[in-house]
Amino acid sequence: MTLSFYRRFALVVLAAGLAMFSAPGAAQCTLGAVDLVSPRNGVTIVVGAGVEDIPFMPVAIPDCEMDTTHVSFDCDGLALGYITAAPYTLAASPFAELGFGLHSVVATANRLSTTGSVVQTNEFNITQAGAGIDVDLNGYPDDPFAALAGNGFQWVSQTPVEGAAGLRRVGLCRWAGSGGTANPQPLVIPLADSLNPARCVTVFMPPTLLLPGEIGILMVTAADDLDTLLGPEMLSTGEVM
Repeated sequence: MTLSFYRRFALVVLAAGLAMFSAPGAAQCTLGAVDLVSPRNGVTIVVGAGVEDIPFMPVAIPDCEMDTTHVSFDCDGLALGYITAAPYTLAASPFAELGFGLHSVVATANRLSTTGSVVQTNEFNITQAGAGIDVDLNGYPDDPFAALAGNGFQWVSQTPVEGAAGLRRVGLCRWAGSGGTANPQPLVIPLADSLNPARCVTVFMPPTLLLPGEIGILMVTAADDLDTLLGPEMLSTGEVM
């Protein structure tokens, strides 16, 4: 993959998978809604090589963090777990356990000030990347716009890197720009270490960075060292992928 595929491109590189970005909550508010921002309703998650052990990671944003005790997640009627503080990202069941096809995920945010909760349900699809999507098997789709056909569609992969010791984890998400004409919820990519899901990262990107009519790809790459993250060839030549 080369950057020539991108009309406007936001690249986030994370070596240790520990950084987190979260919008602060309001000073005084009452929980009235929760937004299940990943996976968005109707999107497809395209899984590349090595994702069998990578956790599925739903992400929710309650509209009042200070009035939220916790956010719990369910998928296909089964409880996945809950998170008590932002970012409300849960490293849940591995993709291999969910399987391909249509799924339903539910986020439930519980109020602190009064009894009760607010709920959002999204449906999404998991599909295997087809032959020829990542020809060189470096974890990146060769043409991300072709691989991710719709707004909010996601890519997840985990691959060994030739000449390096670790695994490279890659997440991509396609988004359409609004150019500041609206204030939608951010684009989100969560990634976790399959060997230690507690080592995870959640990256938020405002879609208003792109103008109306533009499309972009947000990419997050995580690894334990620079050799694995960038690849020995890039480190020696300075060329991007």
